[in-house]
Formats: sequence, C-alpha cells, structure tokens
Amino acid sequence: MRNCILAFLAASLVGLTADSQSPFAVAVEEYAQRLHGEGRFMGTVLVMRGKETLFEKSWGFANAEWRQGFTAQTVFRLGSMSKHFAAVAALRLESEGKLSLTHPVLHYYPEGPPSWSRITLEHLLRHSSGLFNYTAAAGFHTRGGRRLEQILASMHPHPLEFRPGFGYSYSNTNYLLLGLILERITKMSYEQYLRQHVWGPARLTGLGYDWPETVIADRASGYVGNVKQLANAAFIDHREAHAAGALYGTARGTARWLEALEDGSILSQGNFARMLVPGLGDYGYGLTISTRRGQTYYEHGGAINGFSSFFLRSAQSGITIIVLSNLAGAPTGAMANEIFRLLP
Repeated sequence: MRNCILAFLAASLVGLTADSQSPFAVAVEEYAQRLHGEGRFMGTVLVMRGKETLFEKSWGFANAEWRQGFTAQTVFRLGSMSKHFAAVAALRLESEGKLSLTHPVLHYYPEGPPSWSRITLEHLLRHSSGLFNYTAAAGFHTRGGRRLEQILASMHPHPLEFRPGFGYSYSNTNYLLLGLILERITKMSYEQYLRQHVWGPARLTGLGYDWPETVIADRASGYVGNVKQLANAAFIDHREAHAAGALYGTARGTARWLEALEDGSILSQGNFARMLVPGLGDYGYGLTISTRRGQTYYEHGGAINGFSSFFLRSAQSGITIIVLSNLAGAPTGAMANEIFRLLP
C-alpha cells in the first residue's frame, strides 16, 4: 500500500513551468493542486503567451491501473473541443470552390426530409439549424456498428426546434451531418482529409482520430468517479462521434494547431476571421467567441466518455490556456476561466 501511495504522489506532480516560482505559476499550481486533492481533477494544464510557456504541469495518472503518469506526448480525447476542425475543413473546401456555406444541406444530403430544406451549411456550423441533438435521443448508445447515414436517418422524424437561422441550440447532429457532407465532397474519410490536407501540410503532430481498434501510442485511459476512487469509463465507438468530437490531441499539439490557425498555414487570414464572427449564442464557426480584457478570445470545451477538455486563446495577445483531463466531469472550463483570472 505504501508503494502505491508513493507512486500516486509521484505521478501527481509531473512537469515544471519555465518559471515555477512566478506568482502566477504558484497561484495556478495551488489552485489545480487543490482540485486534484479534492479528487475532482487529473490531467494536464498548459498556459502560454506566444511561444513562451507560463505554466505546464500534470496531476494524476494517464493509466491508473499501471500507475503511469502523464508525459508531453500523452494524448487525450478532445470531444466537442475539436468541432472547429470540421469548420476549418469546410472553409478550405469552400475556398477551393468545392462547396458553399450558403448552399442548403439537401444539396449534399438529398435523402434528408423536406423540413430540412432551409438549413444551410452555415447553420450547421453555428448551431442555428434547429436539428435535434442525436446524443439526446432515447436509447442512444455508443457501442458502435451504426453508419453516419443510419444515425442521421434516425433524426429525420424529429421536428426542428426552430426555423433555421432564427435560433441557437447546441446540437451534435449539426457536426455529424457536416462530417458526412465533407466526406461526400472529398470522397475521403474525415480523418484522411485532415491528415492529408490540413495536419500534413502544416507539419502538425499530436493530433488524430480516436479509432477504438487502433493502438495509439501514449493514449490516456478515461475514468469516471473521484481521483481517489476511479472506475473505467464506458466504451465509446468514435465512429458515432465523428466530426462532432472524435479527435484526440496532446496539450502541445493543440497549442501548435491554434498557432497554425492564425499564421496562414492552414487558412487564409480572411477565413480565420470569419470563424471568429459570433452568431446567436456567441457561437462562430465551431468556436465560442468572447471578449476578455478588451480582447477577442475564442474557446471551446469538450466532454466525452472519461474525458473533459477546454481551451481558450486570444489571437491578439497570444494567451493560450489548455486544460485536458481523463476524468469525466472534471471542471476544465471553470479551471481555464479561473486561470485566466489569475493572469497578471
């Protein structure tokens, strides 16, 4: 038992900041350590200003059964935090003349019901379509075996929540449908398109599609419960999450991705600016837009079996806060906001 406790403490204190004695670093460490001690958080916190690391540290286990701590290469399921990757793919394809965000979805998905005739691709991106959320459907399961077409067909009988473009309601169905449309246009899988046309040209690593069968190096295991009494999270087949939240990433890989979004290596500056135009619910294209200390920030959270995630970033100041956890229900969003409050 003593050895287990020592191993737990060792894995709980991984990583040091560039300036671990700065008042900001001390305050963040005390805050995150308190949540970890309460059993509410384990995972990684990364805070950067431009290329400068202000804070980086991990608490707990990437794999509790083997008492394995986190490393810089540990990959986490990002869940809905990765929705904006699909928005990037759509904008790239539009710039190539392969789609238009103003086109109705039935142009690409003709088997949809007549009630969807007024829904455009932009409505999907902004969660303003009125589509029912498929993960909220009675009997929804994540054991796999269903194709995207089957899941979407099960949504056809559900009435729209509002007239497209006249309301906001966060719905995973929007991005599931967008993902299917992207695959039809590119004649590639969503993963293949991102690897070949987005991540590859920008030389990005530490990002990928979380296939359940694939052996993925350094993939964290997902848990539920309390840090002091963990249980394995329920299985999820990411074929049923797809563009709505099937990607994984490391903290550093996510930070590099956000930098690349802004430097023109992935999108034109004009298209990136379009992503940051808030619509209803302050939602842009796969991102929530906020104003903090007089600057524009973009952010998003994610929650998927055994994982919780959140990031926020300002293109103006270069401040990036990323909180990734392999504990379901970990308050990653609240943590990112508190860490922002602590910034000098």
